[in-house]
Amino acid sequence: MIVYRVVSVLFTVNTLVQAALAGLFVNGDVGLLTVHDVNAHVLTMMLVAETVAATIAWRVRANRVWPPVLGAVPIALIIVQQIAGYSRDLLLHIPLGVALFGGACTMTVWAFTLTLPVRTRKALHR
Repeated sequence: MIVYRVVSVLFTVNTLVQAALAGLFVNGDVGLLTVHDVNAHVLTMMLVAETVAATIAWRVRANRVWPPVLGAVPIALIIVQQIAGYSRDLLLHIPLGVALFGGACTMTVWAFTLTLPVRTRKALHR
């Protein structure tokens, strides 16, 4: 759970950095578009790491399967986000970026407020 929480916080903070980079680019700092592009790939890898951490937390400690499942949904959305960005479809790219940030914040709050039950010995031997 600790790794899941740390990665979740880092992903959320980096998503906010990504939004700031986009805002600075839109305000005229064209050089930040390359940084925004590179950071998009970093965000994708961080999201994969968050989903893996959620899966490990589920397998080791939890009886709930929703954290890794909900981690897979943003992976699909971030791929759509990147496609929209490369095709310069800002009508999709910007709102989807806001939704991804909201989802990242939600997942971070869940990571810290969830108390996952420890599996019993009987459940582990099934």
